[in-house]
Amino acid sequence: MTVIDSTPSFTDATGEITDYINESCIRVSFGAAGGAQIVDATGMTYYVYPPPVFAALDNGVIHIEIGENPDALVHINIENGTGFYGVHINDKAGANQHQSLTVDTDIRNFDGIVGFNSFIYSSTGATNIRGAGQELELDFTGVTDSHFDFISIDVISTGNGNNDIDAFHISPNVDHIIEMGSEDEIISAWYDNGTHLINITHLLADETNDTVLFVNDNDVVYIGSDVNFTFVSFSLEVPSSHNLGLEHYYCNSTGNWTELEGVTDTTNGLKVSGTLSFTNPYNR
Repeated sequence: MTVIDSTPSFTDATGEITDYINESCIRVSFGAAGGAQIVDATGMTYYVYPPPVFAALDNGVIHIEIGENPDALVHINIENGTGFYGVHINDKAGANQHQSLTVDTDIRNFDGIVGFNSFIYSSTGATNIRGAGQELELDFTGVTDSHFDFISIDVISTGNGNNDIDAFHISPNVDHIIEMGSEDEIISAWYDNGTHLINITHLLADETNDTVLFVNDNDVVYIGSDVNFTFVSFSLEVPSSHNLGLEHYYCNSTGNWTELEGVTDTTNGLKVSGTLSFTNPYNR
């Protein structure tokens, strides 16, 4: 409903009718007002809309109501995703116990219910690529004496009868259940800005130091280690103002620079902190 006029004035306020008391009294929720106390109003004239499918209410509240038929859903179609994000949530915590995304699923008494499903496939076929169903990243730069779990599995109650609960249920087609790499140090790092070749090993190897990279077009950063690493992480103090469009090369066994395939870059061209991971070339 939308208020036309009232005493005191709530003109243009939008709310939800939650209860019919009698022919001269209704209870209205202005839930978008948060914890504010809303005084009773008299002499109110208002307009009642049909229950909305989508409503943008006061104080930043957005409400979506899905209908009760098999075709009702929220559908997002990205026909040709050329940007870094398909859907992006940028959330800054403002209170303890804040959760960026929560899915509450009431299974009632139905079989085969799934709380979250991520299905990945290729409609065209693919060769020499790399990807991940879920990429979980953590930048602990500046965090001290703290604890963090990438995955926390909690069972509140085991229920009744002969229930069976698996933390992980894995298909036999999986090659490795867990594959852990080694923690390797950057042995050598150089920055070529087109004019000078600068040794920046001490700046990249120590997270307390910062350095500016990619000032000019076609700048090059060389990174080397004693082992064939396949993972590099970046903690950005000041991110790039735009997607850098990075190109990735490796030095093969004959000493030639070759384009690196199977690259996963979560930094959006160094616009955000993230990781660069890739498939280890056979002739590296």
